[in-house]
Amino acid sequence: MGTTTTMSNSMTKDIQPSEWDALWIAFEQALAQYGSLSENATHHLLSVAEGLSTQGDWERAWRAVDIAQRSAANAKDIQLLALVFEQRGTLNHRKGVLPQAAADWEEALKLFIQLDQSKNIANTYSSLGIVYRSLGEIHKAQEYLEKALALAKKLEHRACHTSALNNLGLVLCDQGNVELATRCFLEALTLFREMENKKGEAGCLRNLGMLVLPQGNTRVGNSCWS
Repeated sequence: MGTTTTMSNSMTKDIQPSEWDALWIAFEQALAQYGSLSENATHHLLSVAEGLSTQGDWERAWRAVDIAQRSAANAKDIQLLALVFEQRGTLNHRKGVLPQAAADWEEALKLFIQLDQSKNIANTYSSLGIVYRSLGEIHKAQEYLEKALALAKKLEHRACHTSALNNLGLVLCDQGNVELATRCFLEALTLFREMENKKGEAGCLRNLGMLVLPQGNTRVGNSCWS
């Protein structure tokens, strides 16, 4: 890694969103002078981008990601570049720019595979499964979600395992495979409850409700809501 600035996470963590405008010039000057920012500063820029995007402040969010990406590229830091593309995918997915989200996550996946980071690979498989379902590429979505599920099971990565199960159930619904979809939802529901993930549980119950109630399957319905 090349020479970096000494700006650290501790120096930037208390900065308010409205104050970032005054800092962009400083970041640009640091990049011009040193080539890249510190690892902590780059991580923090990605966190800032995430926070700003959830507030709908897309202009600042993308500026933070852009600076982080140029810093990581200049430093030739594959780990940081992978995280940048992961964050880009998240922002594009949140914004509804689904083809670009898929492209960003595909790039992140290549880098995570190069780094042999199994947990990040599993998470990215899951993200790609979700976005490809939204794009109507059902078979591709199933392929990625099955990869996420297999790897998450191997790693005992319960959050990814449960999310992949729930989303695989949706894909199977799209294919008209009610029986297998129900199995996925029921297994995911059990795991959500074991993890005390109320939001995930609610979403899974909603999915089950849309699936089993039209089928008149009161046995499954009663077991879910009991």
